[in-house]
Amino acid sequence: MTGEHERPGAAYVEIEGERQLLLPTTLDACEGFEPVEIRTDMACDDSGPIDGPWTGLDLGDLLTAAESPPDATHVLVTCRDGYRVCLDVTDALSGVLAYRRDGDPLDPDEIRVVGPGIDSGRSAKGVVRIEPVALDADTDPTELESLAPASDPAVEP
Repeated sequence: MTGEHERPGAAYVEIEGERQLLLPTTLDACEGFEPVEIRTDMACDDSGPIDGPWTGLDLGDLLTAAESPPDATHVLVTCRDGYRVCLDVTDALSGVLAYRRDGDPLDPDEIRVVGPGIDSGRSAKGVVRIEPVALDADTDPTELESLAPASDPAVEP
């Protein structure tokens, strides 16, 4: 894990594992990965329901290609602004790293992890890093999270 919060201009998404993948933020140009379309109910607190199918790269395929450790229990998703969520690996494996919504391309600041098991409020956007982690039963996954962007005054440096 890195302590970085902001990566202005990052032109890639890192997928960590035994083998690190660096994917361009123009994800539809990623060779070797087939796009997947999913539908999932989502809503933003400020803009309401988000309609339309999401197109992206299957997170299971990405984690497999990065040779994710077999003992991973969670997936830590870090965003450009420092927002970070820790998703249960089962929920993450049912999701995609979305680069299109309703057929329209997303800006790099909008690339997000979405899936049927991922609550809207935990659907991180502006993703720059996805890292599988193995947590023991006594570790609370929320301790790894940062749910306020680094630019938010409530976030301590």
